[in-house]
Amino acid sequence: MKNFTKVVARYSLILGFLAASTLYTAPSLAQKKITQVIEDEDLNLKFEFQACQRKLKIVTCSFLLTKQEEITGLYRNRGFYMYADERGVSRAFTADGEEYSAKLIQAGQKKGKYLVVKPLKGVPMRINLSFDLPASVRSLSAIAVNYKLQADVAQRKDIVFRDINISK
Repeated sequence: MKNFTKVVARYSLILGFLAASTLYTAPSLAQKKITQVIEDEDLNLKFEFQACQRKLKIVTCSFLLTKQEEITGLYRNRGFYMYADERGVSRAFTADGEEYSAKLIQAGQKKGKYLVVKPLKGVPMRINLSFDLPASVRSLSAIAVNYKLQADVAQRKDIVFRDINISK
């Protein structure tokens, strides 16, 4: 009977420890991903930041572009120009105040210094901007993405994502 009592006591002690350990969840060491969503109510566009990743000197930052409503009237079948060029249209800013122009923009298989993108209503489209950044840059204060409606009278607009970490 003594052995049975010892086994039950040990078993109870182990179960008590397991129960206590399942009640307490240690804080995660992984950094929480903060989603940045910016909406352009005039053009019914939603921009959702995804991530910035480094491959050698090139940092590629991606975001999703979603057209929330169809444009009606004169501009109903128009797309949007999105820019990356040496004039500094889409830009990245470091914490020490340096500014870098995007070198390339890509949407699906299309890539270049500028693109015309035509997202479908409600369907997210991944857009990538590539920057040539020094290896010492591990985060960005901001990325300004420049775009405009595909029409002569349209003005260029910027959306700005802030406080961005660059992963490897």
